[in-house]
Amino acid sequence: MSLTPAFEIGLWNAWIFMLYHQLLCIVLLGSKGLLIKSSAATPHKNTGKKIVTFLALIYYLALIYSVFLPLKLGTMWFYIGLPIGLLGLITYTVVTVNFATTPPDEPVTKGLYRYSRNPQYLTDFLMFIGVSIASASWIFLFFLCI
Repeated sequence: MSLTPAFEIGLWNAWIFMLYHQLLCIVLLGSKGLLIKSSAATPHKNTGKKIVTFLALIYYLALIYSVFLPLKLGTMWFYIGLPIGLLGLITYTVVTVNFATTPPDEPVTKGLYRYSRNPQYLTDFLMFIGVSIASASWIFLFFLCI
């Protein structure tokens, strides 16, 4: 991993992972109005709203940064990070489908929700860790830490 990031716009950049993640949210959750319902569950206190806004800002900064972040194709970093990132995206897809297909008035108890209350956090963590390793980027890893 290098301390100075490489800013290159290209087809094989980290945006591939981030765009899929964002589109899955919009298509599966937005089509059923679940994004509005889940955003209504955010804390109503002023401090809670500031934290949620700050975290959303960090996520979108990571999304923008991923456009300029090339994956280190053909290196050890890529071959270690790719399976971790893909595992995160696949499990995120399963978790999101489970959430979207459950009726709004029932608790989600299918799939990974059987074992964890919020498996989306784990799957997001896996995806971000995988992209950080595959692109060998300390900055993207810093976004994950925040």
